[in-house]
Amino acid sequence: MANSRSSSLSELAKYGFVDLSSTVSKLESLVENVGDNGRSALASLALAGNPDQALNYLLNLSDSNKPAIKKLLGNSATANRICRLLGASEAMGDLVSRHPELLQLFEKPIEQLSSPAELREALRKSVEADLKNAFDAQSVWSAMRFAYRRELLKIAIFDLEQKDAEAGLPKVAASLADLAGAALDAALEIARAELAASSEHGVYSAEEIDRTGLSIIAMGKCGARELNYISDVDVIFVAESRAASLETDRMLEIATKLATRMMRAIDGTAREPMLWQVDANLRPEGKSGALVRTLESHVAYYERWAQSWEFQALLKARPIAGDMNLGQQYVNQLSSKVWASAAREGFVESAQKMRERVT
Repeated sequence: MANSRSSSLSELAKYGFVDLSSTVSKLESLVENVGDNGRSALASLALAGNPDQALNYLLNLSDSNKPAIKKLLGNSATANRICRLLGASEAMGDLVSRHPELLQLFEKPIEQLSSPAELREALRKSVEADLKNAFDAQSVWSAMRFAYRRELLKIAIFDLEQKDAEAGLPKVAASLADLAGAALDAALEIARAELAASSEHGVYSAEEIDRTGLSIIAMGKCGARELNYISDVDVIFVAESRAASLETDRMLEIATKLATRMMRAIDGTAREPMLWQVDANLRPEGKSGALVRTLESHVAYYERWAQSWEFQALLKARPIAGDMNLGQQYVNQLSSKVWASAAREGFVESAQKMRERVT
């Protein structure tokens, strides 16, 4: 009996399990929940980056979703798909545990990633009904975040089934950046509705809010469409009045409130956890500078005050949400200054010092 158990544990070690003693009992519990499909799951669990983690999630899911898990484990392709995902990411495992209705996404392969337009439409639809009804910020934030994570799960499933992970990386990173843009776009719509529905409605008219144009410029990895699964999203805000009757100071006041509320929709406290941090510290003057500026103010800053590293940061600037035309004007007017900055005195030395700091 001892030799048999030793042989069994040795076999589990070959499959990649670490917590060998408890793995035996967990596999037995899985078989109790889903029958023989639990036994055949061992080969799929061996494909997971972390078989112990995948088994833990699988067992917990099978406790309350026996038919769905039994069905997925009854087919080698779907079993491989869910085990890979559960063994790769605790965040995704927690997501599926909170929302077991997402198990249906494992039934078929994700053969093609959604386009930027499709991602924006998916997140827009997630908040459409709530924005038309009585406004509840917590509810609409959670709806948008769940829609984001549903799309994120699809990207992760696609990613983990790539035969050549390195070749698939650019597609995945670009899709993650596009999804972040869709979330920012939806969050900005939420911010507009929230500001209009708040007690400040008497201070800012619906017409003023509507006539305040706000563009969100992506910087860094998001701007370059090279985003990670877990990463802050660096942004810069640009605003303009869409009507001559809306004075610049008034417009900037409204735009700043929109930007602040937009960020809260992304990372504020709600039933569905925050997505990521929206980092606006690459803006002119950093934390001490105005959160939102007009295009003219941005241009003036880069002409007079910007440091060399700030021009380098603009290399990846890209309009990602909000008023895309205004965002493109921002890029068009500043792109020439990026290259002209190389002629500045001490530019090379400055770039070298920045590189040393980064290293």
